[in-house]
Amino acid sequence: MSSLVQQWWEGLDKPEWRNFFVAMVALALYSTAAAETATATFNLQQEFGFGTPPGPRTVTAGQSAQFTIEVAGQPRFAGAVSFACTSGVPQGAACAFNPASVSPAGGAATTVLTVTTTSRTLAMSPQASVGVFACWLMPFGLLLASWRSRPQHRSCLALFAVLLLLVGTLVACGGGSEATSRPLAQTNPVGTPTDTYTITVTATSGSTSHTQTVTLVVN
Repeated sequence: MSSLVQQWWEGLDKPEWRNFFVAMVALALYSTAAAETATATFNLQQEFGFGTPPGPRTVTAGQSAQFTIEVAGQPRFAGAVSFACTSGVPQGAACAFNPASVSPAGGAATTVLTVTTTSRTLAMSPQASVGVFACWLMPFGLLLASWRSRPQHRSCLALFAVLLLLVGTLVACGGGSEATSRPLAQTNPVGTPTDTYTITVTATSGSTSHTQTVTLVVN
C-alpha cells in the first residue's frame, strides 16, 4: 500500500496525473455545494399606500380644518389601516380621524382628518365696580341725613330721591347692556399661535407604515 501511495505522489509530477487530481478536487467541491440546501425567505404581505395628498387649509385660531386622507391597497391587500398625527401638531390643537381605521381591500378608502385649534383670546364677563355702588350710595346717605335734620323738607327730599333712583336705574341698565355687548378679553396662554404648520400623518397596518404630510395655516 505504501508503494502505491509513493507512486501516486511521484506521479503528480506528470501533467496528466496533475490534471486528473485537479479535476477530482473540483468535482468533490461541486458535489458538496450541490448537496447544500438553499433557503430563501419571501415577504408575501401585500402593500398599501397613500393617495394624492390634500391641499393646504387656512383657519383662524379657534376654528377647525378638515383634510380628506386617501389610502389604496394592492389587489390582495386585506388588512385594516389606522391613522395618527405623529408630528407637527401645533400648540392648542388636536387631531381626530373619522373613521379611525379603514380597510382598502384592494381598492381605495378615505378618512377625514379634523384639526381643531384654540382661540388666542378669552372673553370675560364684565364685573360690577365697587366704586359705582359707592357713588350711588353717597347721595342716599346725604338724603337720609337731611331727612332727619329738616322734617319740613321731607316731601321735596322724597321726590328728589325717587328721581335720583330713576336716573340711576336708567344709567345702570344702559351701562350694563354696553358692557355685555362689548365684553372684556384677555390673551389665552394655550391658544394656537399664528404660523404655517406641516403635520405628519402616519398610516399603519401590521408592521407596515407610511407617512404623508398636510399643511395647516393658522391666522
